[in-house]
Formats: sequence, structure tokens, C-alpha cells
Amino acid sequence: MSQQPIPAPPMPPPRPDMGTADSWSSGPGTGDRAPWSWVAIIAGGILVAAAVIAIVAAVVGHVSKVSRSHAQVTAQDRLAEADLRNAIAVAKVYFTNGDTYRGFDPSVAATIEPSLSWVGNAPAVPGIVSINLAQDGEILMTTMSGSGRVFCIADDESQEVVITFGRLDGYVLPAASDCTGGW
Repeated sequence: MSQQPIPAPPMPPPRPDMGTADSWSSGPGTGDRAPWSWVAIIAGGILVAAAVIAIVAAVVGHVSKVSRSHAQVTAQDRLAEADLRNAIAVAKVYFTNGDTYRGFDPSVAATIEPSLSWVGNAPAVPGIVSINLAQDGEILMTTMSGSGRVFCIADDESQEVVITFGRLDGYVLPAASDCTGGW
């Protein structure tokens, strides 16, 4: 049994405002609109839709780029903060053994926590913890994140609030009491 092709549905009668099939050559002033003008209208609509999509894509791309860069900065900052939290834990281990921070220097710190890079009193740089102050019951350490932000952490055993956090370079202000303001 062979299948018969399905006939096309009949064409609707022409609308009065569109003209007839033989009005292809209709032009201005005839009152009829040539069928090809609808193609131009549809093509124009497609171009407008494409332009809107391109604008939306550009805006979304920009927002995505900003979000990505913000996320990257945030991650770099969190890494610097984590390094300083580990550094203060190392300093507390040293303090617990002798009831003083005096003598806590990069070589001692590296024996307790070799996964961190340590340096003596120096300006903050990314990836390195600087021990800016280590005396009796007071310590101040700084580092810089990959985003360029400086972070400090301090401990002053003589104060009510023992550990403080801030964004100052301890090399410039070598006092635990200057490391305030939080992260």
C-alpha cells in the first residue's frame, strides 16, 4: 500500500490591504502593498531581535567578567587571611611554650609551620608573612593578598581583646594596637 501525498491546505483569500498575487509589481501610490514588503518587515524584526540579543549578551558578559574578577579578588583576599590565621596559630604555639613572643622569628616560625613563607620586619608582599613585631606578650604580622590589599593580625596579651585584625602594613606601624578595623 503506497501512501498518497497530503495536499496543501487551500490559500486564504487575499486581504484587502495586501493586494493580490498579481500585485508583485505594485508600487507607491497604487494603494496595494507588494508581498515582498512583508519579507522586509520580517527581516527588520529579526535584525532588531538580533541587536537586542547582542546587547543583552554584552551586558551579561560584562557582569560575568566583573563577577569573575570580584570572585578572584575575594579568593586572593581569603587566602591572605588564611595565611595570617595560620601564622597567629603558629605564634600562639610558640607563646604557649615560653609565655612570650620574644625570639619568634622567621627561622623559628618555619620550623613550626614550613608551609608558610616567613620574613622578618619587612613591607607586606603577596604570599609571605612578615613578622613585624615580636616582644613579650605582643606580636604583629602582615601580608598582602594577590589583589594588592594589605592585611595584619596582632595579639596583645595585655589587652582585653587579644587577637585583632586590620588592613595596615605593620612595617609602617609596628605596634599591635595599630592593627584594628577588621578584615
